[in-house]
Amino acid sequence: MDLHIKFEGNIDSEVSEDLKYLDTLITDDYGFSTRQEIQKNQSGEKDSGLMVGLTIAGVALTGIQTVITAAQFWQSQCKNTKYILSIYSVDKIYTLDNANKEEVNRILQIINQLPVDVREEIEIKVSRK
Repeated sequence: MDLHIKFEGNIDSEVSEDLKYLDTLITDDYGFSTRQEIQKNQSGEKDSGLMVGLTIAGVALTGIQTVITAAQFWQSQCKNTKYILSIYSVDKIYTLDNANKEEVNRILQIINQLPVDVREEIEIKVSRK
């Protein structure tokens, strides 16, 4: 499955730099390949250069856990702005706002029990607190 991490809300250079840091964590520290999603200018002529999200290709269920761990570490490192992570499945939203390990494990167990086709639709959204 492809896992999408997207920012919800107004994007600015600070958010974009924070997302680039998350991309670096996921690629360099955890070994995943990502594709950055860049925001288009209003006119649609050129990229603005602001990153709004990441796509991580071919993520297995264990990879989801690793990405969530990386995202939680990233969340704790962003001291200037605070972010909330929300995990979206077909009909549920699980919010991680500095959640402890037990809560993360509980959410991952729920995700693990979902049918494969539902797991294919999981997305992580990042928003400001």
